[in-house]
Amino acid sequence: MIRLKVSIPDFWRLLPKEFSAMAEEYSKTIDELMMLEELADWRMGMICAIIANANRNPKKKSTPFQPTDFMPKKPQPKKEMTAQEMLEVLKTTTTMLGGEVKI
Repeated sequence: MIRLKVSIPDFWRLLPKEFSAMAEEYSKTIDELMMLEELADWRMGMICAIIANANRNPKKKSTPFQPTDFMPKKPQPKKEMTAQEMLEVLKTTTTMLGGEVKI
């Protein structure tokens, strides 16, 4: 309860609706902080791109650097496996462990 700044005894006195409201406010705060963090990443990316482009070899015909080249990459969500893909993984695993696939 440290993040919501509520002591344990006070937490147990909260109504579910009160707790939900506090959690929602906390979530909004986190979202705002994430937006500020992304803005800071963008600014740093701009600075890095300017420095890198100013120091590029003019004889090489390479594409100019972009701010996104210097920003952290967001993890891509994994796509869910189909039933057929799961079956193939199970067959492969079974075979690798010395088992026999009878399908």
